[in-house]
Amino acid sequence: MPLLKPDDEVFLIARGVSVKGRVLLETSNRILIRLQKDIPAGPLRYEGSVNGEVRQGRYRGSFQSKIAYFDRDLHTGEHLLMIEYPATFRRERLS
Repeated sequence: MPLLKPDDEVFLIARGVSVKGRVLLETSNRILIRLQKDIPAGPLRYEGSVNGEVRQGRYRGSFQSKIAYFDRDLHTGEHLLMIEYPATFRRERLS
């Protein structure tokens, strides 16, 4: 069962840099996210980790994951971030 739906808005934090993104695709072991603004490549380089948060209705989900790939799309110029499927995904109800 997938954790995220395509077009879910995700908030990511890596080494002090926070950025919004949208889920493009989720496979059995990776999640592809399109970032919504230009950011420096340093904090999101390979072999790093990222903390993420997503709101799904009345719930907030949070996770930590490893970065698998980070680069620009050749056609649109947007940043793409591929992360490993999170080992743990915490979901809490919002009041």
